[in-house]
Amino acid sequence: EPAPITIRLLSKVLGFLKKEYPEITKNVIIGKGYTNIQKIEKLKDQKTNLIYYPDTKTMKETMLKSDIALSAGGQTLYELARIGIPTIVIAFAANQSNNIKGLNKAGFIEYIGLWRTKELLKKVRKSIKKLINVKEREIRHLMSRKFVDGKGSNRIVKFIIDRYTDENTISYQ
Repeated sequence: EPAPITIRLLSKVLGFLKKEYPEITKNVIIGKGYTNIQKIEKLKDQKTNLIYYPDTKTMKETMLKSDIALSAGGQTLYELARIGIPTIVIAFAANQSNNIKGLNKAGFIEYIGLWRTKELLKKVRKSIKKLINVKEREIRHLMSRKFVDGKGSNRIVKFIIDRYTDENTISYQ
């Protein structure tokens, strides 16, 4: 179960952000699978908002008011990319590698490695320093919106219809 790992890592990163970047607002999503959230609650300060079990509307609102996100490498990356939020990514599982590789190649995420990567917090700091620059965030915002345009399902349907039509076309001679 990844939840204990997630809480340990979240505690570590939140403690780091609280110490190194006390002036920034930190919106922390607490998912339903989390256990031992008291550890996170103890790290909360005036600039930390803990958002418990958000629905899709709350998630979207939280993302839209963020300048930078720090996320695992799952499907949330596509949601962040769609709305153009530059994201620092930490992988939690091997099955996230294809998502991460594609998005990293597109150039709008900062991939810092697996959750157990050595010097993880140094890599977080380096990525934040890069993304704190407004111009850098604007560039990545535009890149992500171009790469994830919200029309993927239409393209898939068109591909399937075109392929089915091509394979089942009867030619009359």
